[in-house]
Amino acid sequence: MYIPTIPRATADLLRTSALIVISLLVVGGCVKNNTRSNSAQIEIVSVESIDTTKEKATSGWIPGPGKYEQWERLHEAVRAILVEHGTVSWDPKPLPDFYFSGDWFHENSDGFGVGSPDPISKELLLSLQRMLADDYKDAILEFNGLVDPIEGLVMFVTSKRILVGWTGMTRDACEKRLHDVGLNLD
Repeated sequence: MYIPTIPRATADLLRTSALIVISLLVVGGCVKNNTRSNSAQIEIVSVESIDTTKEKATSGWIPGPGKYEQWERLHEAVRAILVEHGTVSWDPKPLPDFYFSGDWFHENSDGFGVGSPDPISKELLLSLQRMLADDYKDAILEFNGLVDPIEGLVMFVTSKRILVGWTGMTRDACEKRLHDVGLNLD
């Protein structure tokens, strides 16, 4: 059997080109297969996609909590939107629609537990995103479902993206669960 020989530089170039093409196919395929966007910029994704997005969003942050006063302004802006859609409290009894434990860890981050599917809507998520885009471009918001039927629901909002997933579920399973719970984010 004849095996042609090619110069090492040519072989390295071919190998690098093949790896680039494979990487583009894999990355393009993963993005295409792991997310489903609707016209309102809400993406139904796996929680792993949310974790990856969160890591990217926070990678440039200076370690440490930063400026408490800046976080306080962010928190109050978020709270002002949430109260238009449901109850907001740090007292878990009775469980409010949006529960805040009182903790904070960074000036550009805020999060709430969600006690009911009732206040969750496309309008709410888009309002939060607009507020971030207008005033807090580097901030992130995370909302986590606390009790059945939304336990495990994760909603992640940045100034550019809204991601919705369900812990332990694929994108398709999350989409079905959202439908089963009656959450229409289209």
